[in-house]
Amino acid sequence: MLPCWRAGRGAAAGAVPHDARGVRGAGGADAGRGGGGGDGQSLTFEQLNTAANQLARHLVELGAGPERIVAFALPPTPDIMAVLLAIQKAGAAYLPLDPAWPQERIAGMLADASPVALVTTTTPTTTTPVFPSVPCVFLDAPDTRQLLANTPTANLTDADRPSPSSPSTPPTSSTPPAPPAAPKRW
Repeated sequence: MLPCWRAGRGAAAGAVPHDARGVRGAGGADAGRGGGGGDGQSLTFEQLNTAANQLARHLVELGAGPERIVAFALPPTPDIMAVLLAIQKAGAAYLPLDPAWPQERIAGMLADASPVALVTTTTPTTTTPVFPSVPCVFLDAPDTRQLLANTPTANLTDADRPSPSSPSTPPTSSTPPAPPAAPKRW
């Protein structure tokens, strides 16, 4: 898709990459597979697009949009693809965090970036601390699943976002990684 995007084929002038992915995702359940994780799970493009649209709408309600950051800390599952796409559809930049990092490192990065939300799970492998100043979206929590299930599935438009999405909006946070931990003294 990227070579076609760069060449200007399949993308309207001024369009942003997630718009093209939404069109690609509209091909139906048999159009191919979306993300796949090491646990054998997979999503069709239609399922990926639907999940991303629902989460993007929720993130917009939490304040996500252009010039805003949404952090995520997730184990390797198809959810990562849906979350990345949702953040882009909301028009926000994303800050990826590894759930295996020390809590102090994650806390420092969240404090520096001031994201509007942290998308994570409640699974025991995720050690991401909860911060009162950062709203957490726990993807595997029953109330979150219910909320997203009742959220419209249509692609977002500029009218749905706090401000229009632009090709010049950065997709990732410019927050530098935290410095390495101090060496241990024996």
